Amino acid sequence: MNTPPPIIRKHYQLLNIIKSEYSYALERGNFETVIKYCLEDIALAKELKKIFSENGEEMPFYPSFVTLVKIYQRQGLYLEAKDICKRALELGYDNDGTKGGFQNRISKIDNLSKGT
Repeated sequence: MNTPPPIIRKHYQLLNIIKSEYSYALERGNFETVIKYCLEDIALAKELKKIFSENGEEMPFYPSFVTLVKIYQRQGLYLEAKDICKRALELGYDNDGTKGGFQNRISKIDNLSKGT
């Protein structure tokens, strides 16, 4: 049995923390901890892409990008939300769990920001 590289274990540990902290953040209205862990996980994205590419594996869904975009949108930080979408696209993570992916999400953010 192959043991996953430490960076992959770290990625999944962070995802578990983000998932559990997000529910508490919604109740409290304080997203600082979730943002911190999302940014920490996103910092691993480039290296993870390299690992997946080297192994001929398809790029996985990367929830930390989506979670951070949702938080920034909730806070009215549309420019920051767009920047995270763009970073995901630049790294090759175009799947955000929706039909249009991050590109479509950018358009939706543009429409939201026009209303402010």
